[in-house]
Amino acid sequence: MKKYVLYTLMIILTHSVSGQTLDQRWDKVIQGAENYQNYKVIKKTELNDIWKVISDSIAKSKSDLASEKALVLNQSNEISQLQKESAELKTNLDIAISAKDGISFLGMTINKYTYATLLWCLIAIACGGCAFLYFQFHNSNKITVQKINDYAELSNSFEEYKKNAIEKERKLKRDLQTYMNTIEDMKKTRASR
Repeated sequence: MKKYVLYTLMIILTHSVSGQTLDQRWDKVIQGAENYQNYKVIKKTELNDIWKVISDSIAKSKSDLASEKALVLNQSNEISQLQKESAELKTNLDIAISAKDGISFLGMTINKYTYATLLWCLIAIACGGCAFLYFQFHNSNKITVQKINDYAELSNSFEEYKKNAIEKERKLKRDLQTYMNTIEDMKKTRASR
């Protein structure tokens, strides 16, 4: 309350009426007053004029103060509203950043960098498995080709052996037949003798 009174008096004293401040007007009234013994005699009209100016100044000060209070209250409401909006925006920003930095994978939210690392590890393991299987296939293919070549060589050797064996058997059968024929001829010649 004291601040309000001091503020009002300060405004009143510095308020100008017709180009003069209240201090200047008061000084003019005091100087224009007549002296009676040790007293100053001021005309009622001048006192009424000064009082009217003071009343107007007080009313204007109260009006200004009320408008300032309304402005402060309005600004306070705006500040609280802006703080609420700022909190909502911060929450939305945190949600957006979380959504931006995360990926939904199999119903779980995973950090993008974790997901990328996991994905690249799986790709590396798959590539390593493919390389392992390729080398295993390559070695198995090499062994298979060698076994096929060995089988073909063995098969050729067996066919050659079979031909030779058949040829030998035929030769032995011919030789046996020749010996049997010779023995038959000998038996016939002996019996004829």
